[in-house]
Amino acid sequence: GIAAGAMATAMPASAEPVTVRVGYSSMPAHLIPTFYVHKEALKHYGDSYVVETTRFNGSTPQITALAAGEIDFAALSPTALAIGIENADLDVKVVGDIIQDGVTGHYSQTIYVKTDSGIDTPEDLKGKTVGVNAFGSAVDMALRSMLSKVGLDGQTDLRVIETSFSNMLPMLEDDKIDAGPIVQPLASQMVEAGKYKALFSSADAIGPTQFVFLVASTSFLEK
Repeated sequence: GIAAGAMATAMPASAEPVTVRVGYSSMPAHLIPTFYVHKEALKHYGDSYVVETTRFNGSTPQITALAAGEIDFAALSPTALAIGIENADLDVKVVGDIIQDGVTGHYSQTIYVKTDSGIDTPEDLKGKTVGVNAFGSAVDMALRSMLSKVGLDGQTDLRVIETSFSNMLPMLEDDKIDAGPIVQPLASQMVEAGKYKALFSSADAIGPTQFVFLVASTSFLEK
């Protein structure tokens, strides 16, 4: 919104609208697509800018899209930003806040297990299978941090697999994974029904965190 507003004032009236391509991962955590639903409320939409949103399974798949010039903005975790700079040589700027986690009084990203799973502590994940939306994502970062805290090796002591947020609950229900994140409000509904319980949260694993932020290609910003 900030970038689009800046372009709205900078673009000549006769110029073609700038296409702003934005990546995101999960709803409702990433509200990016909802910002552009009611275009009648967006003063300059269609005149100086238009927005294309693309959903990804997590932060790390957006690294490839940024590097290939397929998107201009991406929702990245701290680990994904580091991977992007170190491995993909990305030239990007952090331009906005998307998710803060571990803030007192607010929901924290949580790993859930079935109530009757026999998994009561993070240590009980030894020998189990845990689902994350993407390796290097914010969820993966919190999981690896907790595993390190309790002395478990994410490579050898348990199995970590990638699956989309939409597939997480069905895979838990079918016992294809033993633990994983469930999106809200479904997570609270399943806990209230007594079928699932929280194993640990990101707040437990790493405390207050800038969990996900919006980054932009430096070349796009300069244009």
